[in-house]
Amino acid sequence: MTGRAQPAAVKICTYILVWLHTVSATTEFRIVGLLPDQSDVFVQQWNPIREYLDREVGSKFSPRIFFSLRSKEAYTLAQFDSADNHDFVYTHPNMIACLEAEFLYNPVATVQNIRSGVAGLSHFGGVLFVRNNRTDLHMISDLKDKVVTVFNFKLMQQEYQVFEDNGVSLFADSAQVRFTTKTDAEIMQDVLHGRTDAAFARSDVWHSADVSVRQHLRVLQPRGNMTMGGRPYPFPTTSELCPEFGLLAAEHVPWEVQAEVMSALLRLGASSLETTSAGISVFQPALSYSAVRDLHQRLGLMSLDPESNRCGVCERRACGTTWWVPPAHSSSRHTRWRLGVRMRVYRVRLISSACADHAQPARKLQCRRV
Repeated sequence: MTGRAQPAAVKICTYILVWLHTVSATTEFRIVGLLPDQSDVFVQQWNPIREYLDREVGSKFSPRIFFSLRSKEAYTLAQFDSADNHDFVYTHPNMIACLEAEFLYNPVATVQNIRSGVAGLSHFGGVLFVRNNRTDLHMISDLKDKVVTVFNFKLMQQEYQVFEDNGVSLFADSAQVRFTTKTDAEIMQDVLHGRTDAAFARSDVWHSADVSVRQHLRVLQPRGNMTMGGRPYPFPTTSELCPEFGLLAAEHVPWEVQAEVMSALLRLGASSLETTSAGISVFQPALSYSAVRDLHQRLGLMSLDPESNRCGVCERRACGTTWWVPPAHSSSRHTRWRLGVRMRVYRVRLISSACADHAQPARKLQCRRV
């Protein structure tokens, strides 16, 4: 019996050794949340996920690996330091496109979010809305020389695309563009009372707005039959749909670690402690963020670096959040965006082009929080 048991024991040990991945000397992998509006709660919300990864992934490596959480309020790549040794980054789609292009981060998983009580949302859209009785506003092209309110910079990029798709420039053709941190309800009141002609909000926010207010407003030029992964998108939208938040891995993270992390996240159920704490539905295989990257290029935020043949991010070189603006957008009324009560204050100044290889002559506006 002893003679026969020994080879079996040797085989078992061999299987265990093969099953355990051997990676570099790194035993701690950092997960960083780049969430401008939620940086203060990321670590707390994601701690159950970290503990889960320690259990499910850590034990599959020799030496055993662990995960740690860190939160960083990075609004632009100027505030993102690649030397910080971030291993994984959880962030919004605009930053995902930038990190892919500038630092070769690799999307590992995309979340299916819960918005306005609806779970399983892998994408989100935005609506441009006006007051019901505005008989002069039927098409997006009717917003020329009108005042338009933008809730935040991330949504601004979707709104910019909506205007461009309809032959209108958000900056060059609008009488005024307002950046605000008012609540969505306050912005709707501004439209309702004529303080602004039109405003842009996330589709789910529009859907969940007070019906007594929303009944006096309407979505301008809504798109029909929008789908996400073959399923109908449940909210009205004026914009194209954008992939939800995602988790990325840095180029230096071993592929074995990336694969195990992705596999573990995909096993989490919608009612698990981990997803419930993070405020999401489930994780799914990473979606393509190429459409977001294409929009960055159209905005002038990103261009091809001729030396490396890689995308470079203009906003990082200019050390601020930037947009390309046609030369026509140079009259005095456009050199400062109006800012009202309870709105963040931004200093706006004209700067020279930071990307000499951009084909279109342009002036550049730089907005910095002060």
